Amino acid sequence: MESHKIQFTEKALSHWAGMGDHVLIPPDGNYEIALKYEGEPPHGDSYHTVIVNGRQLPGYARGCIFPMSACSSFVAFGC
Repeated sequence: MESHKIQFTEKALSHWAGMGDHVLIPPDGNYEIALKYEGEPPHGDSYHTVIVNGRQLPGYARGCIFPMSACSSFVAFGC
């Protein structure tokens, strides 16, 4: 399955990215965050592994709405 690329801009800082593989591209375009779909609990949103520029972070991103800062320094993942 090919990942769906999502470009954040200063006017669009929050996007839906659930139940599939996605690549989040910040407003400045200096890095990419890959969200690889792992599954869904019986009563909750999907969860994804998080890979930033080829390096997998520990844990999971949970949820489907991901906000990012206009300066591209911060992104919020559900816990």
